Amino acid sequence: MSEMVERVAKAICLADHGYDVSSDLAPIVTGQYNARARAAIAAMREPTDDVRQALGHIDEHVDKHSRTEHGIRVAGSVCWQRGIDAALGKPGKEDR
Repeated sequence: MSEMVERVAKAICLADHGYDVSSDLAPIVTGQYNARARAAIAAMREPTDDVRQALGHIDEHVDKHSRTEHGIRVAGSVCWQRGIDAALGKPGKEDR
């Protein structure tokens, strides 16, 4: 499990019950919160229009040579998706 999944699972449990999943909960309950956390993070994988716009502003201000792969510029939306994939513990495209 990734650190981000664990962090989100704790926050969901805390919001639901006032304590986090690191308390002495049954493993099945902890697993349920981890599943909810993964679903919440996965729902964010496709950036919203507001996020795309913000990423576009970043793209405009960052030196285009600072984020390249094999000579091809990596767009902000791709960086966003890779960040979500990393939070979910998924391998990046280059790892597949």
